Amino acid sequence: MKRSDEDWRRITRQYAGDPNSITFFAFENEIPCGMSACVIAGNEAEMLAVWVGPACRRKGVGRGLIEFACNWSRLHGAKQLKVGVFDDNPGALAFYRSAGFNDGGITRPELSTENRTVLLLTMKLSRTAGREG
Repeated sequence: MKRSDEDWRRITRQYAGDPNSITFFAFENEIPCGMSACVIAGNEAEMLAVWVGPACRRKGVGRGLIEFACNWSRLHGAKQLKVGVFDDNPGALAFYRSAGFNDGGITRPELSTENRTVLLLTMKLSRTAGREG
């Protein structure tokens, strides 16, 4: 799904005032090249609205966003991090799987559309930095 600049501003405003969430950005030469929001609910956290600019893909930006989300989530008591990915996006699915997320076959009907299904991928969080696979 391609989001407009206004969509990204709305997402940022939505999470800015929520004490159980954070929106974080990656920059290259002072230019935004990635972002994500992360929300805590009980002992789970979810990455939302993940974006990495095309020119910055395969440069570690996505992994940096995941690492930040893992660390922030752990600090807020989460035992698991999840992310929703469209099932027709093999590049994103491969990326998240290579980063340690697992596909349990669960879909996100509330985010899915008639033509696209959102798969829910999860990662257990260890007590220390890094990922648990």
